[in-house]
Amino acid sequence: IANGVNTVAQTIAIGAGANAANNTITIGSGVNTAGVTAVTIGSNTALANTLLLRGGNGVGAITLTPHVDGSIVIGATAGTGAITLGSSSAAQTVNIGTGAGLATVAIANGTVGSAVTIANGINTVAQTVSISNGASGADTTVNIMSGVGTAGAGVLAIGNNTRVTSFNISNPAAM
Repeated sequence: IANGVNTVAQTIAIGAGANAANNTITIGSGVNTAGVTAVTIGSNTALANTLLLRGGNGVGAITLTPHVDGSIVIGATAGTGAITLGSSSAAQTVNIGTGAGLATVAIANGTVGSAVTIANGINTVAQTVSISNGASGADTTVNIMSGVGTAGAGVLAIGNNTRVTSFNISNPAAM
């Protein structure tokens, strides 16, 4: 479908009519007994190409589901563009690693210096940042800047704000 060199804009519509009943579109979803199924949608040439992926309003409206030992990669290995998760102007929850299994979440573990910001917007209502703040049912260890320093300076700033009115480390009465 439309595989030739186009000299004018092309529009290809599959199942794009106004639906009065269910519509199922399946591409490359057969059960492989040999070989590999590769599906490519869109182009990653350095032009203003876009891919719009829409879903409904139910749980799992957009689901990326590889085989149980497969991986999901978002972004190019040498990419310099931004990847945005959840930029709604309304209240929104972004869940990362919240399943019942053991979660390992790595954020900015590069070796050439990283800048990580969490809850750094100028808040107009109260904000709460919790780290390892659930009820403890087993040991809990929180390490902050506890690696072995071999060069450079280490600066740990806590409560360096003129609006800090309370600072509590540990609660001996609860021990």
